[in-house]
Amino acid sequence: MKMAALVDLYEREGCYIQRGKRQGFPMKERTKAYTIARLRHHVVPLLGCRVAGEVTAGEIERFFKDVTEGKTAKQEKLGPRRIVTAKGGDRAARKVFRDLSAVFSFAIRHEVVDRNPCEKAAVRKTDNRKERYLTLLEVQRLREAIDGLAAKGTNTKALDIMRLWH
Repeated sequence: MKMAALVDLYEREGCYIQRGKRQGFPMKERTKAYTIARLRHHVVPLLGCRVAGEVTAGEIERFFKDVTEGKTAKQEKLGPRRIVTAKGGDRAARKVFRDLSAVFSFAIRHEVVDRNPCEKAAVRKTDNRKERYLTLLEVQRLREAIDGLAAKGTNTKALDIMRLWH
């Protein structure tokens, strides 16, 4: 089965939430529309003619790089006052990569392919999130706030737990 046909099959049968509390429920209409649009604008032009079972991790890495560089960027007019713009870029590449991984997971469950090449692909899968720690001034302000609550007679067990934070 070609990748374009797999995207069509995923649209018809596979748009279900795969993780979290709502696992197994169908995607909301807007989420499904955006997911399918990303797949159609980025995956189908670059990988659509490839056989799904023969896609390799290297091709996924190349696909990710191409989307990041904006090779699939285009503007499409759908009707009066309706234009769809696919820009590409780093964020779009990560989102479509997650969508593509979900498509391959769906294909494994339906025995279309036997592996998910996205699992082995060496791409950055996370956003630029950083761990943040309190500064000394913030720790001092937290301590003062806890002492102020203790003076008001707030629950001592809760305050003891907060004291463990600093």
